[in-house]
Amino acid sequence: MAVDPERADVHTTVSAAAARAGDTCTCTASRLSCRKQVVDMLVWAESNEEYVRFAYLFLLACVFLLRLPSEALPAIASGRGSLEAQTMLSCDGQTLQLRLRRRRNKPAGSLMTRHCWCASSPKSCPVHVLGAMLEGVPPGTALFSGISPQAAGSNLRYMLGQVGVEKNNLHTTHGLRRGRAKDLQVSGGQTLKRAC
Repeated sequence: MAVDPERADVHTTVSAAAARAGDTCTCTASRLSCRKQVVDMLVWAESNEEYVRFAYLFLLACVFLLRLPSEALPAIASGRGSLEAQTMLSCDGQTLQLRLRRRRNKPAGSLMTRHCWCASSPKSCPVHVLGAMLEGVPPGTALFSGISPQAAGSNLRYMLGQVGVEKNNLHTTHGLRRGRAKDLQVSGGQTLKRAC
């Protein structure tokens, strides 16, 4: 059975959260339809350059089902001297790799790989969108320096409002993780229930 590149590593990324959450989640108001809203924000940010880094941050969190404050914000470009960093991102042109030194439910950390998915969604392809962001960035460079969790949350709500999402003030950055998990569940992610 072929593995859909969008679902690779999903079960290892959210299985613990899904097992804990079961079907008792009451937070649907802040769950995003992740890919659609992130693509809309990426497109909107093309003409609003000061928001491009936020759009990339939200795409990274969505693609890898990351906790934004502790896993996505500390991301650095992989390279020498980055072995002690919490989150390291690299791209070889074919795959995008994210190495987490540790995770809440996986103290030994994890390595996740995403392949090109231009055939189904070129605007959110991790290899060609986030990989392009890494081009020319020196190893060890913090990709989202200067962005606090609070700034990420307020800019997420603002950007969602700009792309027409109703009740944008109810959304949080964790909605990216929950929304992506739900997207995968709906599209056939076999090991997912609900990740909240």
